[in-house]
Order: sequence, then C-alpha cells, then structure tokens
Amino acid sequence: MPEVATQTRAQKLELLALYEEQTRREKRNKFKTLYPETGPYRRELYDGHMEFFALGKTCNERALFGGNRTGKTLAVCYELVAHMTAAYPPWWPGRMFDKPVECWAAGNTGKTVRNILQATLLGPPGNVVEQGHGLIPADAVVGKPTPKHGIPDAVETVYVKSQWGTSDLQFLSTDQGRIVFQGTSKDIILLDEDVPQEIYIECLMRMVTTSGMIMWSATLVEGITPLMLDFLPHLKPAPDTV
Repeated sequence: MPEVATQTRAQKLELLALYEEQTRREKRNKFKTLYPETGPYRRELYDGHMEFFALGKTCNERALFGGNRTGKTLAVCYELVAHMTAAYPPWWPGRMFDKPVECWAAGNTGKTVRNILQATLLGPPGNVVEQGHGLIPADAVVGKPTPKHGIPDAVETVYVKSQWGTSDLQFLSTDQGRIVFQGTSKDIILLDEDVPQEIYIECLMRMVTTSGMIMWSATLVEGITPLMLDFLPHLKPAPDTV
C-alpha cells in the first residue's frame, strides 16, 4: 500500500509559527510586495505609474492625476520610500539618489495628511509605535517618529535609514500657510491633492540649490485648477485670434 506522510502536532505548530512569522514580516515590509513581476497586480498593468517613475530621470516636476482609488497616492509614496531608503528594486526606471534625502510630504489639512499620507507611509494612525504597517519598512525607521502637536496620532517628522545615511521626512499641510514652506532646501517634496499656487512656488524655491524634485498627485474630478493647467496645456482654451 502507498505510504501517507503524516505530521506530528509539533511539526504542525512549527509550520504555523513559520507562516505567522512570514506574514508578520510581509506586513512590516509592504514596500517589497508592490509592483511584482507576475500575478494579478504585476507592474505591467500599471503603465501610468511606470511612466511616472521613468519621467523622474529627466523631469524635476511631475504630476500624477487621476480619479479616486486609482493608486496615485500609493505610487508617489512608493517612489518617496525608494528614495529615502535607497532600496530601489532591480526594475526601477527612474532617478536614483546617491545620498540621504531631505523630504516633505504635504496635503490639504493636518487631519488629511495623517489619514492619507501618514497612513500610507507609516500605517494607520495610532499605530506608529508598532512601525512597519505602511510602506516604510519597520527596520528602516530610526527611533520613534516625532508627534505633531494639536492633532491626535499625527506625526511631524520621521527618520529613515538608507545605505547613504539617514533620510528625514517632515509632514506639512497647506492650511498651515505659505510661511511653513519657506526657508530650507529639500531634495524631494511630495504634494497630495489641491495645492495653492503660491505654495507650489515656495516648493520650487526649495529646489534651487538641490536639483531636487516635486511629485504631485491629485484628483482631476474635483476640478481643474490653473496650476493643473500648467501640466495639462492641451486643456487650456485657445487664445482669441483677431
């Protein structure tokens, strides 16, 4: 009669422990799981994201526009983590930094920054002590993120290890006004959703000495602003002719 392999209870428990540990590690390093080569989420299905990444080689200002739930915020956050950690995947088509980077990530309000950008990069609000539930790998976070005063569970600054040293990321919001976007040079600025033109200009000034980059993700269905038209000139009305 054919033999049937059996497992002891101890072996089953060992396999279960290994599976749980693998799952825990995957949850704490989501960055490595995105844009795989094969499978239902393979990167060839995200041609818009791939084009956006590749344009980083030649463009210091880039925008990724789209509807809700199209992954635009996830894409720009993914690139931000790649630069902060210098853990570029083998297929990476875009710009690569050879130094630690100083970064800003900004949205409309402190609460939307916490609920969207911070959640994507660090994990759900209130969970920052148990790091690694966002795109920034747990073992790349240096120390504990600095809390932001006045907004529960919000983070102001996080430090991230890379092979070149320590990168830093500060969370800002455009409702803080133009003045908080003044004064310091930055390598990368990530902007999410609508941005006042005067703040965008301040962000450009932060790049003068660094040859840095701006990455902007926004939803067109909420209305096209004059700043968006700078990236979409084909939507501008033709000038009147005499």
